[in-house]
Amino acid sequence: MAKLLHMPEVSANATHAAIQNWAIKEGETIAVGDCIAEIETEKALVELAAEEEGVLGKILVEAGREVEVGSPIGVLFAKGESNVDIAALLAKAGAQQAAPAPVADEAPVVPAPVAAQPAKTGRVFASPLA
Repeated sequence: MAKLLHMPEVSANATHAAIQNWAIKEGETIAVGDCIAEIETEKALVELAAEEEGVLGKILVEAGREVEVGSPIGVLFAKGESNVDIAALLAKAGAQQAAPAPVADEAPVVPAPVAAQPAKTGRVFASPLA
């Protein structure tokens, strides 16, 4: 049965990490302990080792992309498995496939600034350390 590979928390309190490099290509067989990808955080470069054997069926996050810890980054197929509904697998897990990275000629979309909230009146709770 196909399983999602998730971005691991490679350093304490890290909220994001990036795929530096995929060591395995789609369709290649993975054995327990094989390096699947190199994960980069602000402080470290760590190898993501396979916890079970199978075939790397689909890469969901391209090398160089940063995603939240716990986000799906790939799909591991069981040996002999090929027709997997990846969208259904992601929906079952409550996740969405990462949007493709912007093309080199395109500028990344920057969200519009959020309007400031009106000031609330009343007591402000603060300590001298604040």
